[in-house]
Amino acid sequence: MLRLDMADYHLTPRERDVARLLVGGLPNKSIARLLCLTTPTVKGHMTAIMLKTHADNRTMAAVRLVGY
Repeated sequence: MLRLDMADYHLTPRERDVARLLVGGLPNKSIARLLCLTTPTVKGHMTAIMLKTHADNRTMAAVRLVGY
């Protein structure tokens, strides 16, 4: 099982939900559907996650979240 270092980035509970699915490789549309959110809302959470992890893209954010 992957160890997520989300606590190190001070993610909100909803950002953690989105991050778990991001790390699972899901696209924004699928994340939105699973969490009953709109795609723009997921994009907003994704932007916050990338800012907090100092990542330039979602792949880099996912890598940082799993601690590699």
